[in-house]
Amino acid sequence: MAIKKIPVPLNRRVDFFRRKALPVAVWAAAVIGVVQLMELRSAGTEFAGITYATDHVVSAPINGRVLELSVGMYDQVAAGQVLVTMDSSAVMAQINTASAEVERLATERLALVAELRASVAEMGRDWEKDARRFEMDAVDLRVELMRRNIELSTSRVEAERLRVAFERATALLESSAGSEANAEDLELALEVELERIRTTEQLVSQLEGEYARAITRHEEFMLSAPEDLAAAPRLEALQQAVRVQSLRLAEIELAREALVVRAPVYGQVRSVLASSGRSVVLGQDLLVLTPSGHGAVVFYQPPGLDSGVTVGSKVAVRRLGNGEVAEAIVTVMSPTIEELPRPLWRDPAVPEYGRAAGLSAVQGLHLVPGEPVRVSLE
Repeated sequence: MAIKKIPVPLNRRVDFFRRKALPVAVWAAAVIGVVQLMELRSAGTEFAGITYATDHVVSAPINGRVLELSVGMYDQVAAGQVLVTMDSSAVMAQINTASAEVERLATERLALVAELRASVAEMGRDWEKDARRFEMDAVDLRVELMRRNIELSTSRVEAERLRVAFERATALLESSAGSEANAEDLELALEVELERIRTTEQLVSQLEGEYARAITRHEEFMLSAPEDLAAAPRLEALQQAVRVQSLRLAEIELAREALVVRAPVYGQVRSVLASSGRSVVLGQDLLVLTPSGHGAVVFYQPPGLDSGVTVGSKVAVRRLGNGEVAEAIVTVMSPTIEELPRPLWRDPAVPEYGRAAGLSAVQGLHLVPGEPVRVSLE
């Protein structure tokens, strides 16, 4: 005989749920809520970040040939360290040509002085004679000044060559692969050349002062010029030639300064695009340097999270490897949500997104570009 089940009254079912099942559901929801709040709090106070650095591309400063490449791939370099030495043959050829032109101008000046003296003597005009003398004094000083500047350029080229050779000899000596006598000889030769440069610079400075005073005397004297002053076309042509040659000397000096290419920052050689003996053109890339010593950091805030981070906020940057911490300041914030760099994805197959914030340079941690970090509000 089948047993007939007696149904549980509805009011008893409700009472059972209220006393037994409901508290369990409430406690489960509370636990889930607390976990979510803890995760949200954690996500809101600490953010994933990554270090970046802007590479420096070192380009050829002039057309020419690479005489020597002083660094290799992944070498650490200091700011001001010699990276590339350009062949000085072309610049020295320009200096020699300029020297010959200055001597030609000096010879032309002597011939013109004799011609003007004869012309003025025939005219018997003292004022015009003095005017031409003032003009020729200025030209004479300008030509002599160009001579000394050419000597100065030549000495500076030689000094740079000796300096690079001395630095190389010193580095070899420190690694027990060089000669102490060779390093001392180069150091002595460099000191002699530097002393010659100092002496010539003093002479150039003196000549520049005398030339400026000569120009002033001539300009003041010309204020009293008579209306029927005879023109001197050859003198004007000579003065113009002197001015043109002065500009050429300035160009040569710029080319001379570009013969030695030095590191603009402390960093590491990431790429070598040239080699010794290779001809290059102005602006051609030679090396790529990645700055080191400190790095800038970008961190990302989860979408929809009001973390309180604003421009000017102080944050702490924590290195993942050893836990070292340094302070930084938020300098810029992205107005939109963007994809995080791949190294910051928790799951390599699932992209993550956030609002980017950039920091000032982080000092002291010596962060490597591409290194992940954690950022938190102070």
